[in-house]
Amino acid sequence: MASAEITVPNHIQRLLLVDRTAPSNEGVAIIQGILTGEAPFEVRNAAEATLTTVQQELNQSPRYEVIRSRERLRGGLFSQTFPSPLTWAQIDDLCSEYQTDAVLVLEKFSSDFVVTDKRQLVKVTQGTGRDAKQVEVMGVYGEFL
Repeated sequence: MASAEITVPNHIQRLLLVDRTAPSNEGVAIIQGILTGEAPFEVRNAAEATLTTVQQELNQSPRYEVIRSRERLRGGLFSQTFPSPLTWAQIDDLCSEYQTDAVLVLEKFSSDFVVTDKRQLVKVTQGTGRDAKQVEVMGVYGEFL
């Protein structure tokens, strides 16, 4: 599994990292945690570790100054669904508050998903229209626990 390739415009120098994985309903999240066997605060701690790793990786580049938001924003009800996107007004407010050029948000996190070292051939379509063809490439196997 490869990360998405995106082009970040040159004027983006200061990035704000935001944790938006706080459940919209704590009671339901506790019940879900009990049913899936998660320890208390497991998802929160794992999301924090993920953002710390992202920040460390981005800090290796002289291009970016990375800022972490102080708050943990509410996201979706279950880890399997994405929350509604932040509005442009919310993004503008965050950029103004932290004096950043862009916002990078962790919106979905599940401690029940495991990427293994298993590999398998998967079919993907390359090209479009009449030039489209299916090819087999090596993929990474992931599973939900």
